[in-house]
Amino acid sequence: MTTEFLAWLFSLYMIVVGARIVAAPGGYMAIIDGLKENDGLSFLCGVFVYFFGGTLLALHHDMSTALAAVVTVFTALMALEGLTIMVAPKQVLSLPAGIGFQHHSRSWGLVSFLLGLGLGGWALLG
Repeated sequence: MTTEFLAWLFSLYMIVVGARIVAAPGGYMAIIDGLKENDGLSFLCGVFVYFFGGTLLALHHDMSTALAAVVTVFTALMALEGLTIMVAPKQVLSLPAGIGFQHHSRSWGLVSFLLGLGLGGWALLG
């Protein structure tokens, strides 16, 4: 798996999520609230995110370039996020509300979209 390919995957994810949030800002919080209220679903989500992030980290743990380091950090954060969702789902899933996401969701969506474009451009040039 190449660094650029994983960077593209992360970039497309950030672009799609950002566009979805900008288009329907209330929908994202509804998803988060639904996960927060369903213990089984939030645990399964945590397991999936942990194993997906851990698998990507096992396949790509490269710090030789700045882009490779960013991709490695993203994969490690995914695994850590999955573990924290399994251990403390209500606290982790309350973070978006804690940073005012429900009041500024379009802004956060735009940030995600722009960061995704930047990461994708970096991967293209890298």
